[in-house]
Amino acid sequence: MIKLGYECTTKYIKDGIQVIKKEKYTLRLSRTEIDTHFEQFPLEIVLDVSYKPFSDGSGLLYLHTNKGVFPFVTYDDTTEFINSYVKLKRYQQFMK
Repeated sequence: MIKLGYECTTKYIKDGIQVIKKEKYTLRLSRTEIDTHFEQFPLEIVLDVSYKPFSDGSGLLYLHTNKGVFPFVTYDDTTEFINSYVKLKRYQQFMK
């Protein structure tokens, strides 16, 4: 299982003050799915995984699925996660 940390930011107003809450979660890539804190994506519906880096050291990892594109803010190196996904998809296609 390959893991990648990501961050979710929630903004809301409490007692007239804007509150910014940042929570850390983990994407988990297994042989059958990519698991997030809110949803499981079977690899059959994941079409691609891409990454867009930003100058502050963060970046967006995009899960391209047949349900839409899901972005995840990460500060981690995505190379192992993306390479592992590509290898799994190639293996699954080869085994069909």
